[in-house]
Amino acid sequence: MGLQPKLLLRTDKAYGAPDDYRRLVDECHSRGLAVVLDVVFNQTAGLHPWYLMYPMVLSKFYNGTSPHAYSVLNDWNQNNELVQRQFKDVLRYWLTEYKVDGFRFDLVKGLGDNDSYGNTYNEATNTWGTPSGPGTDAYNTSRIARMATIHAAVRDVDPTAYFINEDLAGAEEENALASDGDLNWANINNPACQFAMGYEENSSLSRFFSPSDGGRMRGSTVSYAESHDEERMAYKQMKYGANGVKNNYAMRMRRLGSVAAQMLMTPGPHMIWQFQEFGANQTTKNTDGSNNTNPKLVVWNNLNNANNAGLCQTYRDLLALRDANPELFGNESSATILLNGWAEGRSILLSYADKKLLLAVNPLVDKSIDIFIPSEAGDASSLRLLAASHNTSPAIANGSIALEPGAFAVYGSEDVSSAIDEIPSDYDSAYPIIYYNLQGRQIAAPVPGQIVIRRQGTAAYKVIY
Repeated sequence: MGLQPKLLLRTDKAYGAPDDYRRLVDECHSRGLAVVLDVVFNQTAGLHPWYLMYPMVLSKFYNGTSPHAYSVLNDWNQNNELVQRQFKDVLRYWLTEYKVDGFRFDLVKGLGDNDSYGNTYNEATNTWGTPSGPGTDAYNTSRIARMATIHAAVRDVDPTAYFINEDLAGAEEENALASDGDLNWANINNPACQFAMGYEENSSLSRFFSPSDGGRMRGSTVSYAESHDEERMAYKQMKYGANGVKNNYAMRMRRLGSVAAQMLMTPGPHMIWQFQEFGANQTTKNTDGSNNTNPKLVVWNNLNNANNAGLCQTYRDLLALRDANPELFGNESSATILLNGWAEGRSILLSYADKKLLLAVNPLVDKSIDIFIPSEAGDASSLRLLAASHNTSPAIANGSIALEPGAFAVYGSEDVSSAIDEIPSDYDSAYPIIYYNLQGRQIAAPVPGQIVIRRQGTAAYKVIY
């Protein structure tokens, strides 16, 4: 719908006619992709018909000024029952007419009752006093009640629809929302950028795991390292990276991969923002610090660089692990999340029944380290390498994992499925073996620990050499 909505039941012309948009949704579904709309119910642009109906001083649909501290454009009067009925009708329409799979609600902090922010109303001017930040951020029962009512309307049409709040409130309020089945936005951009740039200070990524985020309910947050509201990690690396990062492109991409590993190997939902997996480094900000909402560059050419292609392959491998082992990343697995260390390394240990998965990360910029394998991971000699930083060769020796600077490695027990293939015993031995790197280029001989494509005759497998 965009951040300046005008007609809430219409597609933007950029998507073509309504049937073109329906086809887009259908094509996404045919490829296993869900379509989640970003919904803005806090404000509209000045061309919404209801905005144009009355002078602002007389409007029952809009507040002349916002009662909360996050005012954008023209603020809906959330107390108006017709406004609320419109919102529910809009959601039902998109679920039935376009078969979308759910919604992410923008600026939920602005969806409380007008008088819930501790502000003063001037009826003569239809305006509110200067809004208070603490009054806006405080626990707000009217927001919880409103989102529950909206969610009930969505459930009436599709009980399985995604329902995601950008509330960015305290744990008490977000847990109340989660108790109704909502997911909540979790911004981990600043610590992710700190890690990516090579700085220890404020670099803990423990909040990717919702119970470590102020005690939020497990599986209740959609956490992310990048979004449309935040600066890109690769841009900040390029501008402000530590010594050994700023002027070392391979290290920058390697550290981005290690952020991805810490996010995606943590149980619960996460978001990958557009082209994050390519190492996109276009700034998201204007010179005055405001958000640049222009279309983002589609950086397919990044994949011509082996380091960016390796980063993209890292995302593929990590997502394949999640897809093949959903029980490890749901709410029932045992999880030990240690993502706040530095010189001693970082780790995640997941277990479910007999399955064990261990992530090890070296946060250092200029030094290899050995990360101890906990006894809970099982016999170290039985662990298999499942994924690793591009162009690195992790190894297990003396009960520890040896990792190069900035690198990660994921190991698992024999029963953990991975993106790495097993060579069958009946492969076609009449043909020579040919190896390719993950960019599709033939190589003479892999190095030990390298992930490659092994082709023999008509059979091809992704293997660790």
